[in-house]
Amino acid sequence: MEAEQKDIEVTATVAAFFYERVKNAVQKQKVSLSEISEWYAVNLLSRYAIAYDSDVNASELDLEKTPVCIVYHELIKQSLPQRIKGYKAIGDFTLFTSGFFSDSLMRKLFDIDYYIAFGIKSYNALSHIYDYEYWDKNKSALFAELTDKFKTFGNVQKCLHGDNSTDAIRMLK
Repeated sequence: MEAEQKDIEVTATVAAFFYERVKNAVQKQKVSLSEISEWYAVNLLSRYAIAYDSDVNASELDLEKTPVCIVYHELIKQSLPQRIKGYKAIGDFTLFTSGFFSDSLMRKLFDIDYYIAFGIKSYNALSHIYDYEYWDKNKSALFAELTDKFKTFGNVQKCLHGDNSTDAIRMLK
């Protein structure tokens, strides 16, 4: 029996690899996302793929070992710049985890709704910080969209499972 042969696709960068896939997934899902949000998703996937390749965490927080709720609670005591980094790390981690690994969360102590809730909460906090503390309307709008369409972004990532993106991330290893 012959093994199924797959074509190898050569892409200049990890971001270029994910860009086309995210665009196609957005169209396939028939959703509307801003261009900056699409690029945010591309960069998130790229960052996690590179982190996976180099055995480095995609964020400084050890969110794979410490429950997200504890990390989130600890952020309250931090300075504003530390809270921003922490909220972003939690939002990104939960978005990536709930989107790319949603099937495996069914067998975990913390289910997908837990990750979605803390992702939404973190991105919402960032939207408010950039709206009121730093008056950066572009970042506020980005994180507001990530808050409002968190599940949509997760569904876009799930759509990537069907186009060999998961295999590509594994092949980086």
